[in-house]
Amino acid sequence: MKMKLFLSVFIMFTGIFSVCSEEIILDGGKLMPSDVVKVAKHHARVTLSDEAVERVRKSHNILLVAAEKGHDIYGLTVGVGLNKDQKMIGADGGLSEEVVRLSEEFNQGLIYAHSAGVGPEMSKEVVRAIMVTRLNSILFGSTGVQLRVAEMYRDFLNSDIVPVIPSRGSVGEADITLITHIGLAMIGEGMVYYKGEKMSAGKALKQARLQALVPFGKDSLAILSSNAYSEALAAMAVEELSHGLEVAKFVFALSIQA
Repeated sequence: MKMKLFLSVFIMFTGIFSVCSEEIILDGGKLMPSDVVKVAKHHARVTLSDEAVERVRKSHNILLVAAEKGHDIYGLTVGVGLNKDQKMIGADGGLSEEVVRLSEEFNQGLIYAHSAGVGPEMSKEVVRAIMVTRLNSILFGSTGVQLRVAEMYRDFLNSDIVPVIPSRGSVGEADITLITHIGLAMIGEGMVYYKGEKMSAGKALKQARLQALVPFGKDSLAILSSNAYSEALAAMAVEELSHGLEVAKFVFALSIQA
């Protein structure tokens, strides 16, 4: 009896730290804390459901149509923050090549301006948890981003590219100054870990044969303006607690058998 209990506890602990070969299909809806941990700690591969991909494409097309009609769109035809009422590019309708170029420059500027975290690096597991959490919410289809943004999150996870993110940053409505470092890596700047080796993001993208993201429209806002860091920490804490509760039952049983 004691041996069975011991083996049960052993399996529980070793199961937590094993490498996961499971594939997680993200659909923009259900994402369990256990799924977050499988991707973050055990490197489960990530795929995007067809329905989610179609939603992302559709929402981006809706954004373009609205911009062409001259609607006020936060971060595209009007400014952000205190400049939310300030008319910007394409506010009179139309998306010329010049307007697209200016939007790309503005998006790049947003990433530069908000990559302002400080302090020790976050763990790789936490960064991976952030990426899978944010990717799943983007797949809900309400951000208006290019599909390439979602694909970049997927490719970073599956290629084991982990952006270096400082652990201290903004306090407010979103984890802006921290998770913007993911966007910095996506455009080929900043530092990352690629297969365990620390290097420049540009070098990692080249080795992984990935093209750097050229953010446009609301891409940068979708990357930086979220609570993905807080959500990722919560998901990991819930999963660790559930494992602890399971193990506690066996530990209690062993203690009364001793």
